[in-house]
Amino acid sequence: MSGLNGDTVRGAVLRGMRAALRLQRDLGADRGAARGHRVDVFGAIQKTQATLMFQSLEPLLGAYLRENDQAGIILTTRRPLGQQRFTAAHELGHHVLGHDPHADDDSILRRSPDRARDYAGLPPTEREADAFASHFLVPDWLISTLMQRQGWTPRHLDDPGVVYQMSLRAGASYRATLFALSRLG
Repeated sequence: MSGLNGDTVRGAVLRGMRAALRLQRDLGADRGAARGHRVDVFGAIQKTQATLMFQSLEPLLGAYLRENDQAGIILTTRRPLGQQRFTAAHELGHHVLGHDPHADDDSILRRSPDRARDYAGLPPTEREADAFASHFLVPDWLISTLMQRQGWTPRHLDDPGVVYQMSLRAGASYRATLFALSRLG
């Protein structure tokens, strides 16, 4: 991508990625025994002092709320756990990045921080929150650790069954895992 929009997309993705890696580091998710396990997004929300609630929301997947110094994240109970985890990470991204309150529908599940056409009309805050969620839930170091532990080589990742197993171990949807693998090339 080139031009101002390309710079904006790239800058937003980098801000989201850096914030995710910083929070993982601050929480110790990237070290020791925690390094080989899925990232605890719900625990991370609590550790950032945001209130976490689950409600039967329709058509929303989640929302980030803030009033004065109190922050909250609401997630729908009407979606599978992998989608709840991604939505939670996306809303956590809004919180960590200091964004204004926001509600999200299922469009957040159909876009990828790695595909420019998905981001052409999005505000930078959505780009940042998506990149945060992708890097927070399925960081490069988790993929490397899972591959080493399972004895998987890049060639194994041509098998959809292996990618599905990786998604289960990472606690992410199959699609989110594909995006993370695409990000790594």
